Amino acid sequence: MMHNMVHAFVGGQMNDFNTSSQDPFFWIHHAFIDAVWTVFCRQLRHRNIDPQDDYVIVDNEMHKPERYMDHLFPMKNIDGYSDYFANNIYSYGDFAKCPTCLNSPYLKCDHASNKCVGIELHEPRRRVETPPKRIKTNHLSTPQNDFTVLAGDDKNWVYIPVKIVVRNALEKSLKKNVIGGCEYLGAGYDDLCSKSVAIVQSNGITYHGTYRNYIVNDASIPQWVYAYVGVKDPGTGSSQAFISITDKNHKPCDAFCLDLKAKKYRSCPGVISVTNKKPRLYYNTLKEAEENGYPFNPLEPDTLDPRIKMAFLCY
Repeated sequence: MMHNMVHAFVGGQMNDFNTSSQDPFFWIHHAFIDAVWTVFCRQLRHRNIDPQDDYVIVDNEMHKPERYMDHLFPMKNIDGYSDYFANNIYSYGDFAKCPTCLNSPYLKCDHASNKCVGIELHEPRRRVETPPKRIKTNHLSTPQNDFTVLAGDDKNWVYIPVKIVVRNALEKSLKKNVIGGCEYLGAGYDDLCSKSVAIVQSNGITYHGTYRNYIVNDASIPQWVYAYVGVKDPGTGSSQAFISITDKNHKPCDAFCLDLKAKKYRSCPGVISVTNKKPRLYYNTLKEAEENGYPFNPLEPDTLDPRIKMAFLCY
């Protein structure tokens, strides 16, 4: 009722399911509903209930927990219950309380009820000088892959997973307060958008052959992504290759190799040696690599994976 009656009260486009999102007040209203939900979730935790798992199961197919969200693939309905959003993408200010009412120009303290209420039209507004906060986000755009064999035959390739990390991926502010591809950013972001294509390449050292993979990602959003680069099948010997990643302007990314004992990546020349000994560093097909636990999931934390022997810091 708290949600529905506001739509009815505002009326007009807000009161029509098909047009309500066209009213700017829709976004203010739903941000507040989300804030109330967050407070409610805190209360659930005090009762030892994890709200991330407390999904109401209904018969409506649109609301099934495993159904993909419209226009937000690969997120599912149940992902909307995740703490990820409030912890990593946005934060809520405190609710208005007497006597200060957050120094809002539109609120005053009703001392009779000890609650903040709206200032009437004829009353003067209070001045607010607090600057707006910038929105921060993380890896929420899905990379797209394509590949080409530039030299040598197109057979007997195996595929190594590597990680591409956008500099300051967890802290960097958005260039513009929207989540979308470079086509939405408009004029003034040409340099940023030109870096949306990461070119992943391997050049054989112990064999003749060059492999190139194009990873298209949204450079306007700080993130990390996986890529797969081909090297010649080592057979019973070894394949050595130089792995490099550049942006569309041919600016090289910094290469780092995994130091498993230290549990961190160290700067390295970008040379990798592949054998068929276990643990095996490669996969026989791209499909096998993509299905072996490297999903692009915007809700999954960025952790050190011992299978990723090389990482690249870009942009």
